[in-house]
Amino acid sequence: MAQEFLQRPERPMRRSSSAPGRTAIRDSKLGDHSPMLPFPAQAWTTFLTNLKTGTYDR
Repeated sequence: MAQEFLQRPERPMRRSSSAPGRTAIRDSKLGDHSPMLPFPAQAWTTFLTNLKTGTYDR
C-alpha cells in the first residue's frame, strides 16, 4: 500500500520550501488554501525511507 502511494504521479501531498532544516507538506487537493505542516527535514527523510522499504505495510 505504501509503495502505491509513492508510485502514483498524482500524489495527494506536495512538498514545499520551508525554513532551513524543515520540510513543509500540504494537501494538494486544497491547493494554495491548504495549511502547511512543517517537519524536521530528517524526520521527513526517515518517513519516506520507511515508506519505500515497507516499514508501514501490514
